[in-house]
Amino acid sequence: MATWAYADWPTVNTTAGQIARLRQHIAEVGAAIGPSVSADGKSRSTGELVSYRQQLMSDLKALEARPDAAGGVAGGVSYASFNEPLN
Repeated sequence: MATWAYADWPTVNTTAGQIARLRQHIAEVGAAIGPSVSADGKSRSTGELVSYRQQLMSDLKALEARPDAAGGVAGGVSYASFNEPLN
């Protein structure tokens, strides 16, 4: 199995840091996924990596949904609307 450089994303202290690190980890897992091959008694299946990446994507969505995630609607974005036209 591969050694992952960014697999320590859960240990980062902030949500924004975890999101950044997890995105890097998803990229490195994606780079490791190649075609499944089988020849001459040797085979390489990438099904486990695909499933792992899907789990990471779900973790990313959960992190991005947190109120303290940078750039979220709960992160301080205000929407102004005017009830009367300005003259």
